[in-house]
Amino acid sequence: MSKTLLKSTLMLFTGSMIFAAISVPAFAAPVPVSPPASLVAAPALGAASTFGILGATTTVTDQTKVTGDLGSGGSTGTATVTGATDVANQAYTQAQTDLVAALTEANTETPTTTVTGSDTSLGGQTLTPGVYHYSGAVTIGSDLTLDGAGVYIFQINGALTTAANTVITLKDGADACQVFWVPDVATLGAGSTFEGTLMSMSAITVGANSTTYGRILAETAVTANAADTQVVVPDCDLAPSVGGLPEVPAAGIFPLIGLAGLIAYRLRIGSRSKPKNR
Repeated sequence: MSKTLLKSTLMLFTGSMIFAAISVPAFAAPVPVSPPASLVAAPALGAASTFGILGATTTVTDQTKVTGDLGSGGSTGTATVTGATDVANQAYTQAQTDLVAALTEANTETPTTTVTGSDTSLGGQTLTPGVYHYSGAVTIGSDLTLDGAGVYIFQINGALTTAANTVITLKDGADACQVFWVPDVATLGAGSTFEGTLMSMSAITVGANSTTYGRILAETAVTANAADTQVVVPDCDLAPSVGGLPEVPAAGIFPLIGLAGLIAYRLRIGSRSKPKNR
């Protein structure tokens, strides 16, 4: 590159930077908005991911069936467990630590849908992926359908209660691995079929003859000592399920695109101006 061409290129670069600084200040910083449902990230469960039941105290019987691990700070009763039973040991402590982090992560996700009111019924509804924030208690009084692949997070500032024999149905790619319920306290009705990870800072009670395809994780107490209670931990990919591209201010994009084109143009002209070897 000749000295003249180098000087011209440097002048073009300086001019582009000045243009970026004074001409498009409105684009200098991205405007925060609610994320599209397709970019919602699942909370990281860490060591808690293998536990079907986890609580500071757990009350279970031999009719409590856990496909996965059971963790307890102090257990009453003995469940039928396919994995490990960790009582007040290092594995339990780490799982509780990671549960607290996952609860914080799930509760601080930006909602894509906000529902106000002291009591909201989800029975009979069909919901698509996203972060649903409820300002009060939530009940599932009849069947609920989750439709579509993606992450579902239900932030509930109150109790979650499912009625007896209610069923949560997953369709069109919806996966229990990507469904997270985050209430203050929860009660699952007898004979109900529940999908997803249920995480609570308080207590969770699981009804008789109910089946949970997911996890029952509580910072305090889990009571699952009714007849034929089943919790089946799904086989999940623990890698992050979604991700967004890093934000680049428009003021940085457009001048650089223009600069690249100008440099390419100058190089082309410069190469044409050189005499050909004979």
